[in-house]
Amino acid sequence: NSSTNLQMGKALVRILRNRREVQYVVLTCVNTLAQEHPAIFRNYVSDFYIKGEDPVFNRLLKLEILTAICTPDMSQSILRELQTFVKHGNTTFVAAVVRAVGRIVDADPQSADHCVNGLTHLLSCSNSQKVVGETVVVLRQLLQQNSNMDIKEKLLLQLAKTLVIETDSIEE
Repeated sequence: NSSTNLQMGKALVRILRNRREVQYVVLTCVNTLAQEHPAIFRNYVSDFYIKGEDPVFNRLLKLEILTAICTPDMSQSILRELQTFVKHGNTTFVAAVVRAVGRIVDADPQSADHCVNGLTHLLSCSNSQKVVGETVVVLRQLLQQNSNMDIKEKLLLQLAKTLVIETDSIEE
């Protein structure tokens, strides 16, 4: 029943304030539950925001949870949170953030234009092949899923410009 689920969600979130090893175990359980019953954790979205001292393994789980519990009403606040991490030094983590942005658009198609703009900017300023590759994959998925022709035209133009710039820099 939903009352028990909400109490369970509240208890798990409270335990998250423990040591990072305990956090990992709890986040793993929360992630599993959030995939099946996301409503349990929607009132606690800010508890899953990534903190600077979070180890990478907890950050990755928090990304999974944030995208699982995302609704159109909370997508903009989650995207603002993710935006702070797109220039993080750990390229594996940044690639995971890019994938998370794609999943946010699945939850809120209205945010596609905003996300395309952010991802194309990331594409033009990232030096990491891993991040650029992941960004291209997510942008391709957004192109395939979105019927808005303005976004498609703008995105294809930006990708062509980026390709020309990259080709020029390789030749030099």
